[in-house]
Amino acid sequence: MNNERDELSRRQIERLQTEIESLRGGHRNIYHRNYNEFFAHAKQIGQVFRESRAIPHGERQRLWEEFSTLCDSVRQEQSRNFQSRANNSRLKKEMIEPDIREAYYWAKGANSISDLREAERRLSGITEKIKDGWDGFTGTTDFFESISGNNGKLTREDRDYLWEKWREAKTAVRERREWLSELHYDRMRGVAGDCLSRAHQDPRAAKEKIKRANAEMKQNPMNTIQYSEIRRMLDEAWEFASQTASDRHQEWRRRMESHVERWSELHEKNEDVIAMLEQQIEECEDMEANARTEDFAETVRGWIEEKLEKIRNIRRTNEALEEKIESVKDKLSG
Repeated sequence: MNNERDELSRRQIERLQTEIESLRGGHRNIYHRNYNEFFAHAKQIGQVFRESRAIPHGERQRLWEEFSTLCDSVRQEQSRNFQSRANNSRLKKEMIEPDIREAYYWAKGANSISDLREAERRLSGITEKIKDGWDGFTGTTDFFESISGNNGKLTREDRDYLWEKWREAKTAVRERREWLSELHYDRMRGVAGDCLSRAHQDPRAAKEKIKRANAEMKQNPMNTIQYSEIRRMLDEAWEFASQTASDRHQEWRRRMESHVERWSELHEKNEDVIAMLEQQIEECEDMEANARTEDFAETVRGWIEEKLEKIRNIRRTNEALEEKIESVKDKLSG
């Protein structure tokens, strides 16, 4: 019976010794140890210890101390490696963040499309730097960091932080592009409007100005809708400037008559709205007269005042329309 127990003890000791040696030398490559695999294996060995009841106490204690010492050593190694990686990641982050900040301020202060392109070029280069390794840096940086053991890997926290800053800079580019588009649109709308005016007065000068405006449009960013609107105005000005004097006059009359027709229709619609509001006021006055409480009567009087104010505003608009209609009619009849 003792021989059987001794044989079982021997097998259990050999198994534990083999597992410990496998744990010691395994779960690693030339570069690093896989700590998740190591500690998963260690957990399995702990179970083997619990199942190995035939081993004498002294031998079990020796194996357990060997196993525990190995695990403690690897935990310390993991902690050192984690701290080293965190320090290396922080170093890389500190090298990249100023580049993002510079691109951000470049975008914020951009006054031309070339400035925006420069900001975007810088941001594009930064994406390479955020990746693992030293791509995007100088060869000197790559060399010295690599020989010092810094593999250029960022921690998740540092990578997320840099991407967030990168996105902020990218947003600054987009917002500045929109701002420049609106700025250039306002300017080019004024230029195109002047081209239209000149087309009536001095067609030759208008064409020269249109040519300069076309060249200027290529240098100034605008969105598709804005660009199409300016393009339409310049094309209209060019077409008008290319007409004969008689054609231009007929085109001018057609446009003026179209304005009068549109303003007259708007005037008529406004009068219909006034009539509707006046009818509503009469109904409100009846409600006020029959109100059961002073609070409700006061509320109805507020409605009446709002409608009266709308009527006053519409009448002011109609007065302005009447002046414009009369002015154009005088020019057409002159």
